[in-house]
Amino acid sequence: MASGKRTSKSSKEGYARYERESKWAANRKKKIMQHLKKQPNDSQASTALGHIIYRRKKPISRLWRGMRKTEAQLVASFRVPKGTALDKQRKFTTSMKDATCTST
Repeated sequence: MASGKRTSKSSKEGYARYERESKWAANRKKKIMQHLKKQPNDSQASTALGHIIYRRKKPISRLWRGMRKTEAQLVASFRVPKGTALDKQRKFTTSMKDATCTST
């Protein structure tokens, strides 16, 4: 049985170097400059050029790991898409349960 994905030591070092050497800032600056070359009147892009920040953060939540993820996928697989025939049938049967019959 597979135990999950593992990241090699060299890959982890590469990710750390990418952040430490601010390669992300140079790449972002290049991307914005290319956009400004195509769209010179874009004021938002020129403002963004002065406010380049690191946008990726490490995940802190353990919500979608292990059994919680499996359980959520299982529940999602039983959902009935809205507008389908099964959805319309379900609405009809629930409305019929709510209706009361009185005989005289």
